[in-house]
Amino acid sequence: MIGTKLGAYEITEEIGKGGMATVYRAYQPNMDRYVAVKVISARMLSDEVMRERFQREAKLIAKLEHPHLLPIFDFNGTHTPPYIAMRFLEGGTLKQVMEVGKLPKEEVLYTLRQISSALDYAHRQGVVHRDLKPSNIMVDKEGNSFVGDFGIAHISDANKDLTGSGMVMGTPGYMAPEQANAEPEIDQRADIYSLGVIIYEMLAGKPPFEGISPIAILMSHLSDPVPNILDDNPDLPEAVNEVIQIALAKDKKDRYQTTGELVESLAKALDTKTIDNPAKLRDMTGSFAVSQLAALQEQASKSKTPSDQQRQMTALYMDVTDFAEMLYENEEPDAARTIVDGLWQEIEKVVKNYGGVVDARSGEGGMILWGREETKESDPE
Repeated sequence: MIGTKLGAYEITEEIGKGGMATVYRAYQPNMDRYVAVKVISARMLSDEVMRERFQREAKLIAKLEHPHLLPIFDFNGTHTPPYIAMRFLEGGTLKQVMEVGKLPKEEVLYTLRQISSALDYAHRQGVVHRDLKPSNIMVDKEGNSFVGDFGIAHISDANKDLTGSGMVMGTPGYMAPEQANAEPEIDQRADIYSLGVIIYEMLAGKPPFEGISPIAILMSHLSDPVPNILDDNPDLPEAVNEVIQIALAKDKKDRYQTTGELVESLAKALDTKTIDNPAKLRDMTGSFAVSQLAALQEQASKSKTPSDQQRQMTALYMDVTDFAEMLYENEEPDAARTIVDGLWQEIEKVVKNYGGVVDARSGEGGMILWGREETKESDPE
């Protein structure tokens, strides 16, 4: 889809792909900004349940307004393919951050407080995420976190079940036991469990449960005892393990009841200072933003073939009549004509250097075109 348009959005690069959709970076000319456009996968187009789930995600998130939820700008469920336009963040994901290394404890809490405030807000609106994981948490270059991708979210008062009765929905490494069991009633405590897994991974540098296959990981979440996080990071206070054991309790009744309660219990256990300047996080995400720009520039340099170039034509009409008349009043006609022709020659050189062409001249005016070799009257706009 690179180089095509979806509504008002010009697709420039692919930035992520999941089971049901692909996310692209796109330019919105009328707002002079880049956005993230999520497009439903072609293989899902014939699946009515998937289409409804995709459309529901857009309507769902559009109604949720919170500083740390990834905002939606636009949605078109009737377009083929359907798409959602969201804020594009120059930065990365929490997964990328965790792959680089551990954050200082105070920056872990800074991040978790933003995530938990967004989740608790969504839960108060009756929305459960159900697929919370580091790759679904965006981090901008200022170090602020945004929860996104509510593709399999559960609405507590929904009239129609679009998540599939008896279906296991979620990501094995972050899935609560009740999700692994495909229980029909999934509430906010599933998200609390998933956030507990993320906390474990942020502090220990590895997830609590690992396995050779997704099924093996699921079985560990269902039946294996929660490991002592101090075995993976002995530098943590003992109280942190107590928080983890509650967050990852097999029975949801034994867990914290809000993500805010979980995070504040962790803050008390870590006994560290509160900050508003996550310096290391900013350094990490700033480097991600630079990498994004470099990747975009590299892709642009590789795509300059007739089939990949922009198919639109830019036209500029230039008229030097006033300048020519002034010359004819002060110079001999032949001399004035030579100066005007020389001016047009210099204009043609400049235009050519920038990939254009002086297409036609009439009198003292001329039409300058860019993209002429790639554009035909039969081309779509």
